Amino acid sequence: SDRAADLVSSLSRRNVPDVDWQTQRLRLHPNVRLIDCERDWAAWAGAPSPIAPTDESVITVVFHVMGDAHARTLPALAGVVLSSIVPGSTASDVTERVAELVDGVNPATLQAAVLEQLQCAYQAGVVELETAAISADLPASAQMAAIA
Repeated sequence: SDRAADLVSSLSRRNVPDVDWQTQRLRLHPNVRLIDCERDWAAWAGAPSPIAPTDESVITVVFHVMGDAHARTLPALAGVVLSSIVPGSTASDVTERVAELVDGVNPATLQAAVLEQLQCAYQAGVVELETAAISADLPASAQMAAIA
């Protein structure tokens, strides 16, 4: 079931300090989708003004966990970081992609901020480690054996 697969996934996730963030390859969890809208229509719908929202891009993360679907509008940096993840990316790869999109940020500060965003997304189950991924096609007993 979906709940069993989600439980196995959460149990197999390593602690943040145990991950070598410089060499570990990352990807978005298969149950995660990013939606990039040119305008913040959700905020506009709840506003009293009939004026259309500004042309500020908004990224929403949609994810499925424990049988429920959730959607969250992301802060700008989190959206840029998650959008910069392609399968097989390392934290350094993601930082390089983010650096191409933002100007005037100290490289050391940017690297620390990107790493923090990746770690938070990993803890939330939005990002996973490629080597830690367990095939959802395996029966639950085989998945449990793989993490034991």
